[in-house]
Amino acid sequence: MAERPGSTPEFPSATRISRTWWLLVGALIPLLLVVIFIAQNSEHVQIKFLWVKGNQSVGVALLAAAILGALTAVLIGAARIVQLRRQGRRASRASKND
Repeated sequence: MAERPGSTPEFPSATRISRTWWLLVGALIPLLLVVIFIAQNSEHVQIKFLWVKGNQSVGVALLAAAILGALTAVLIGAARIVQLRRQGRRASRASKND
């Protein structure tokens, strides 16, 4: 189909697949930075936690600590969401019974 002079070309609308593809591309950048961080911090250190001892590279140890911290935050957030949903259901039931 030929374009009329002076008109702007029509672009296809974004789809879920295209958004997912761009999200994947965007996620690869931080992943690449993490890989570089681990590669540059490959010196081994002794790790002690409670009764467990071991040797691990600094980069991997910090990555594991960051992942555990993020999981803790997600679990606390999920518990709060569950709590709010329960409160909402109770309030909804109470208003229906009135």
